[in-house]
Amino acid sequence: MNKLEEVEQLLHRAILIYEMNSGHENIELYANYLFLVEFYRVSDKFIEAENICKRIYPLIINEYGKDHVMVTGTLLRLGGILKDTNKLVEAEKLYRLALEIEMSNSGKDSPGVSFCLNNLGTVLHMLGRSNEAESLFKHALKISEVCFGKYHPIFSGCINNLALIYKQTNRISEAESMYRRALEIDEEKYGKHNPIVATDLNNLAQLLRASNRTSEAEVMAQRVLKIYENCFGIINSHVAVALNNLAMIYEDLRRFDEAIPLLKRAIEIDEINLGGTHPPVGLRLHNLGTIFFYKQNLKSL
Repeated sequence: MNKLEEVEQLLHRAILIYEMNSGHENIELYANYLFLVEFYRVSDKFIEAENICKRIYPLIINEYGKDHVMVTGTLLRLGGILKDTNKLVEAEKLYRLALEIEMSNSGKDSPGVSFCLNNLGTVLHMLGRSNEAESLFKHALKISEVCFGKYHPIFSGCINNLALIYKQTNRISEAESMYRRALEIDEEKYGKHNPIVATDLNNLAQLLRASNRTSEAEVMAQRVLKIYENCFGIINSHVAVALNNLAMIYEDLRRFDEAIPLLKRAIEIDEINLGGTHPPVGLRLHNLGTIFFYKQNLKSL
């Protein structure tokens, strides 16, 4: 039994104990269910995670009412699952409902509102609505600075989100400064081998690649892959993304023979976790085909 299987078994045992002693009307039981949902989500078990959310959502509303914090938590987790599986329009609806409930319960400038704004902004950005996303990210950043200060990991998450918008609107210098600040905060908080730090490194690596600073990007992308493999195992969607990103850097450097096996691994991982028709699989296949094309044609020049 590996570590992830052990964690899953412990979570199921905890839920069983709560059900045996308190029935289904227990807030700690629902908290355990939501933690299990998050565990399944990071383990790429999206169907299991979605099924739990949909099962407990009406139970929570019936027990505590539609404005309870557990309702918000369930909506946010289900929205995250839908985002991860590219059901963005559905995710937006759930995130907006969660934001509405949080603002009603806690006011417009609470930490929970900041969290909801970041989630909603991420989906809007993925839908191509970057102007709307930027406005939400700036609001979230302002709230988090007031609530947590400028050296808190939640503040760094807000920085990362806003930096992404700056990158895509060609404000490269501002984006790089923000990405490096987020990395500094998170390394201080979590150490150098945490998945959150890997996300920061990946963001910075992609910016450096876009700025033609490929050698710097390569070093960071290699760190990202190593962290994700150590934290999540070798068959995980985070690892697939890291493999793809490193392969694209090798393509830029014309190191095709190093890029090809990385992309093949990424495709295999995504097919296992997501199925053969999911958009990331199509992206990896396109990238692999492009590398084969360039490899062949550069040889013939």
